[in-house]
Amino acid sequence: TGADRDATAPFHTDAAADDDDDEHLDLHAFLADRRRRVDAALAEALPAPVDDPGSLKEGMRCAVLQGGKRMRPMITIATCEAAAGATDLALPACCALVIDAYSLVHDDLPAMDNDLERRGLPTAMSVGEANAILIGDALLTLAFGVLARGAAGLLASGVLVEIPANVRDMSARGDLSR
Repeated sequence: TGADRDATAPFHTDAAADDDDDEHLDLHAFLADRRRRVDAALAEALPAPVDDPGSLKEGMRCAVLQGGKRMRPMITIATCEAAAGATDLALPACCALVIDAYSLVHDDLPAMDNDLERRGLPTAMSVGEANAILIGDALLTLAFGVLARGAAGLLASGVLVEIPANVRDMSARGDLSR
């Protein structure tokens, strides 16, 4: 039954919900599992807040890890998995969401919206305007570094070669016209 299935498993078979016993996606479990993986990858990609006298690293972590902005990573992962790619290969692109955090940090500056709170939490402005500018700039730079490392992983995995071959095979079978 639905009650005794593993809540972390994104696919399950539930005879009551599907008479054919076909596998179907448990969207809630899929999103929860992938969100945990994205959050862990983000935490790993961000610098640890040690030797941080200006609170730059701590500010970067707060701007990214306080929540929000997770739908794009879910779509990125689902797209990667649909093309037979491993979730881990999509995580660097998911971590590029720090670009969103960068834009929000800069948007909160006095010259823009001058916001001291976002979603009820203090913005990077809590460490001062100059540090907030540096936090945003560091996040933008970090995004390109994460993407560059991820691209190297994609090339090494062969996924960038497999995807065009998969599309060619699907096209030959007529799967793309459905």
